[in-house]
Amino acid sequence: MNADGRTDYLIDTSVTGSGFWCSGATCAVRVFASTPQGYQRNDFQAENAMPAMFSCQQGSCQMTNSGTVMASAPAPAPTPAPAVTLPPATMAAAPQASAPAFSSQLASAPKPAKPALPTFAAPPAPQMVSLASHCAKVSLVTSSNGGFVTEARLVDPNQALGEQFCLARGYAMDQGQAMVAKIQGFSNAQIAQQCNDFGGLLAEQTAALATTPRAAVVQQVAGFAASAGMSPDQLAGTAKICLSVGYRTDDMGVAVASALVLAGLGQDAYGELLGHHLVSGIGTAERPDLAMSWYEAALTATPVFAPGQPERSGLIRKATMMMNGQSTAPTTPKPEPVAAQGGLDLKGFASKAAGLLSGSTAASQ
Repeated sequence: MNADGRTDYLIDTSVTGSGFWCSGATCAVRVFASTPQGYQRNDFQAENAMPAMFSCQQGSCQMTNSGTVMASAPAPAPTPAPAVTLPPATMAAAPQASAPAFSSQLASAPKPAKPALPTFAAPPAPQMVSLASHCAKVSLVTSSNGGFVTEARLVDPNQALGEQFCLARGYAMDQGQAMVAKIQGFSNAQIAQQCNDFGGLLAEQTAALATTPRAAVVQQVAGFAASAGMSPDQLAGTAKICLSVGYRTDDMGVAVASALVLAGLGQDAYGELLGHHLVSGIGTAERPDLAMSWYEAALTATPVFAPGQPERSGLIRKATMMMNGQSTAPTTPKPEPVAAQGGLDLKGFASKAAGLLSGSTAASQ
């Protein structure tokens, strides 16, 4: 009732059923208004008392009736009568209300603050895009166009690169699923859980993908690989399986981290995926300028995605140059493979994954 944000109390004694507190149609009314020191009691005589009938300034209240302020009636002198329990004049301590914002200005007038830019316009949170949904849309456009974009009839570089991204995604999923099928003693759920942890370990390197040139990112990932406690074959096998899991579950954190590890181990062909992520802005910020070096290193490596379609290299290179307005693409030297040393604990199916990279499966790399 005093608009200070705290609860005030109104007690109407007419509800007790006793005529002791009443005089004619009116009965004793107690209003307890909140103050910083507690509650202050105000006594009135009223009929059918409602909170809207009272107006309070801090602890002092008045009763209004059609705009007319009425004086509060004193409470009857106490005489022996049935006891009615009422709150005490000062109640238990409650969270102390803060003074109105303008109260300090009443005491002294401070110097005006320097003008400042508004702060309510927070930067938008990055939008999480589903690669599965993206590929579904790309597929619809491909169907309406009568097939994949070729280098000869390249007009829309975004559609061309989107088609190649989703094609490479499919190859990566198939490769990982074939490796999982040969692993004994681990369920799909257990493998997915371990891959989720694997993605979290490379969160820092994944974040650097959209802000740092390729050579520096590869160096960071190589440092991770050297301390992972796995042989290069173990780490590569784990990354290929987790790459498949990331794309299958639409977990871009796992997918991007897995592709980074493979590129950091010198398997540059997987850098194509990182170029696609940077161009599309899926799993990372959109940076087509940084994508070019990832593409160029991948296109000069032995292909792992659609190896029977050598024309993909010319198409991807041309589409990338169109997006960046360049006539040539830079050439980036390959990083040297890094030998692993003892360090981070990535246990589980990794040792079995490594075995799949030798013998009859070596050609799948």
